[in-house]
Amino acid sequence: MASTTMHGMKFRTKFLKKLSETGVAESIIAMAFSVAMEMDENPFFWLLWKLCFEPCKEKALGQLWLTTNVDSASEGLEFIPDELVRPLRNELRYQYQQVHKSFLKGYDSNNEELYNAMGKDIILTAGICRRLFKYLMTHKSPEDRSKVIFLLNSDKENNVFGGLREIAFTKAEAEVLLPKAGVIASAFEKMVADDTETQKHLAQERAPMTSKPFAGLGEMIDTSTLSDASTEAEEPQDEESSQDEAEETSSKLDARVVLDNIKCFEQFYGAVSELRKAGIDPFAALEEETKIQALISSVVALS
Repeated sequence: MASTTMHGMKFRTKFLKKLSETGVAESIIAMAFSVAMEMDENPFFWLLWKLCFEPCKEKALGQLWLTTNVDSASEGLEFIPDELVRPLRNELRYQYQQVHKSFLKGYDSNNEELYNAMGKDIILTAGICRRLFKYLMTHKSPEDRSKVIFLLNSDKENNVFGGLREIAFTKAEAEVLLPKAGVIASAFEKMVADDTETQKHLAQERAPMTSKPFAGLGEMIDTSTLSDASTEAEEPQDEESSQDEAEETSSKLDARVVLDNIKCFEQFYGAVSELRKAGIDPFAALEEETKIQALISSVVALS
């Protein structure tokens, strides 16, 4: 049986059972859920991540007005026993996902080996992937990437630990993840391979093109079937403003932007991959975006 909190959330039965077993009243942790539901996705995720590791766990709980330290309970924080931290973390994730449907979506299916190795813990899986991806985006040198893979696959614990630290895992995180270094190395190798292949394609596509696969697309569109609103939306901006917008977008495309919009990028590159399989140049498709959108609108209007 689920219980409804003051914020309309329904706690799952297994969480309510854990509350009962530990003697913690629902009202005690109500503030924690109230705070969590107001957080943006990125800071909320890293709060969940911190709850996985002992040294930073207490600081993360403090953000939720909770503590596992009896002495700190007198400082305005509500006490919860240590055994409740993991169930609380999982319930926070679950409740957040009920509102933010795309939160952590795809990390399990896209990283199945890592996900299974981490005991199907989606928070650990996502955190590892984010750290690996950030390293990938900030270290383009093949030597740097090869070095990390070598260290993670080493038989020497010191080397493995050094490899995890190189990726920017903290000392506490590296100690916990040490036994999983092999599968982390495998996940990173896959990322490197995918990135190398992507860069190869990008280099080819940026070369001068001998033909434009979407040439003549404009003649295929009967603009009389389009609504006024559709026609207005298709009107291209003047070249100067388009260039300014492109430069502004380019200048903001750093590792943080990618990490904050990782789902969008996964979908984008998935679509790019499908276009390549169909023999279509993605860059040419982007160049003809206005005409293609118009054609799609026309087909939808007639269907």
